[in-house]
Amino acid sequence: MAPLKGFTPSEKITATSLMEDYITEKSAKNVTNEELVRMSYVPLALAELVWDYAMTIVDMASNFQIPATKKLCLVIRKLRERYLIDEPRIFDDIIESKMKTLNAEYFDEAVSDIMQQFVNNVRFDLKSIYPDLDEEWVYYLVAVQQCHVLYSSLVNYVTSITGTISLNIGIELQSFLPAAFYRLEELIPCFMGDKPMSKSFDKLRGAYVKTFCGQMKQIKLLKDKKAV
Repeated sequence: MAPLKGFTPSEKITATSLMEDYITEKSAKNVTNEELVRMSYVPLALAELVWDYAMTIVDMASNFQIPATKKLCLVIRKLRERYLIDEPRIFDDIIESKMKTLNAEYFDEAVSDIMQQFVNNVRFDLKSIYPDLDEEWVYYLVAVQQCHVLYSSLVNYVTSITGTISLNIGIELQSFLPAAFYRLEELIPCFMGDKPMSKSFDKLRGAYVKTFCGQMKQIKLLKDKKAV
């Protein structure tokens, strides 16, 4: 995949200002600004893509008026509000807030071919198990799977980069993403209801998680929306 272009960590993003009390000035000497950005800003940007998929599912479930998802949709909306309250504000004076959304969209476009392959596999699996399923329900269930695979990929990415930096600085760091984000792990699959994927699909999904995670590790981010 061609890397996302244009993002160069600002000189203002020092280890201490970036991480605030996350790590000490002394320990920060063992890690680069680039690594710190990849552990903090990259997850924050890509989390916006996951939330966008999650809120799309909520909107679809609401439009379909699925009784079993009414409370679930409310929980997701409240989690989103909590996430926005708890989201770290370290970058507010360094990078325009709109750039998180633009970077999320840029990544989404960059992996669109891979995502389409994933969608085709989800559709095939669903049609194999539920041949009489209406197309609108297939579309809905595909959206759930897209959200879940991106969520899992980002969690794997964060675990990997945070673990690497933790070893470098000798401090066990926690995820930079707010706790509300991790509630999606148990909630998103619930939208599948009584239409689970086949048992064999888990292995295929795991392969796509590794692929998307690999793409996340390669990215460089847009500095402004004119970057190409």
